Amino acid sequence: MTLAVKKRSKKAGLSPGTLIHIGHAYEDSSRLRLMRYDEAALVEKENFSPGELIEEKKKPGVLWVHLDGLRDIGRLEEIGRIFGLHPLILEDILNTDQRPKAEDFTDYIFIVLKNIHHPAGQNLHAEQISILLGPNFVLSFQEKAGTLFDPIRERIRTDKGKNPQGRGGLSGASSDGRNR
Repeated sequence: MTLAVKKRSKKAGLSPGTLIHIGHAYEDSSRLRLMRYDEAALVEKENFSPGELIEEKKKPGVLWVHLDGLRDIGRLEEIGRIFGLHPLILEDILNTDQRPKAEDFTDYIFIVLKNIHHPAGQNLHAEQISILLGPNFVLSFQEKAGTLFDPIRERIRTDKGKNPQGRGGLSGASSDGRNR
């Protein structure tokens, strides 16, 4: 007689909020990118120190921080500390088996999505995307480097859809007043 043993999660026995990546590890390292923009300026940085992120957060405009790859848990913890994210939110970002959901918190909205794509010659692939929308910041986390956000970045760079509230791209109304 064969006994079937169900595989336990790496989280079994750990307290809630313990940060462990659950799911397939696509990237060996993480890539951190930043865009800070307003009506007058656009600043882009890549692989900067946490101290720089603290300073960028204090400046006016919208701050967009994007992390490709979820292997660097320390980097994710630092972003969470700087933006005051609850440890369970960070846990949800690292658990790439999450179902799509949206949660409204006092200081931000947390969204988990699945990006389903079909790479040439391969099977369908579902990747988790986590987004936090705050009053003057956007945080996005992606399992692996990709081009999903490139059209938004390009729209911000070229200032298409500029409206009275600021640069186009992540705001709600286009230049003709219609919602996107």
